[in-house]
Amino acid sequence: MLLIHTALSREAKPVAARLGLRPEPLAASIRLYAGDDLFLVVSGTGSRRAAAAVGFALGLLHARHGRYPAALNLGLCGAVGQGRESGGAFLINHCQAAADGRRFVPDVLFRHRLREAGLHTFDHVVESEDSLPRQFPRIDLVDMEAAGFWEAASAFVPPSRVQSVKIVGDHLRDAPTVTPEDVEDRMRAALPAVLDFIEDFRRHLNTRNESADPAGEAVLAAWAEALRLTETQRHRLRDAVRFAALNGGGSAPERLGPPPAHPPSHKHERNRQFERLLEILHESAHPSV
Repeated sequence: MLLIHTALSREAKPVAARLGLRPEPLAASIRLYAGDDLFLVVSGTGSRRAAAAVGFALGLLHARHGRYPAALNLGLCGAVGQGRESGGAFLINHCQAAADGRRFVPDVLFRHRLREAGLHTFDHVVESEDSLPRQFPRIDLVDMEAAGFWEAASAFVPPSRVQSVKIVGDHLRDAPTVTPEDVEDRMRAALPAVLDFIEDFRRHLNTRNESADPAGEAVLAAWAEALRLTETQRHRLRDAVRFAALNGGGSAPERLGPPPAHPPSHKHERNRQFERLLEILHESAHPSV
């Protein structure tokens, strides 16, 4: 089950039409499109509206289906410099809220066909590169909603099940004017790349839902109990094990071995050991790195 979020109806329209989603009005300011296991929510512009709409939709779908869906933020953005062509689709590998510096980083634990970039979310329209704040040494892409989406989604869904894809709508250096018709046209033109990513993402989600081998599950459970992992950390560890196995890194018993006999004495030690586990699994899946 996947929830897609867009800020604008013009962004949502070509996506909903291609995926065969039907409108299901919820409230005056929140529009939901529904399919069998795909949903799309339109929030309006701004981080606060994005957070409110995504949180509302996640809660609604959990009440209906007994579980939270994965979440995908999708929409146009502005590009800094000329290195990213108009219409190009990018998977966001980190998102930072310009207002308070909050940073969100997804776990991309599956193969995909997009280029990656960083994103900064602003509470106002960024009209030109000259208006960008100087405290950020490098800015690739800018928008007004993704940080709000991430704040709401990450409260319910682990990082491997939350992603963001942005399509370059304009370049700030050109002081652009994008019409509503331009928004819809650029989303429609980017649909092949977007649909490829949704296919890759859903394949990853379905792989996660498949039953793992009993020995592997036993090792994961033993490590989770030994380190007293949080629920989100348990999800991240399981995803990392499966990604390593799919990429020739071996099974959980082979890579992790037995857990420590004694639990960590404090949270910082637990987190250090947990991050080391993820490093081991990453190295096993990328032996040349």
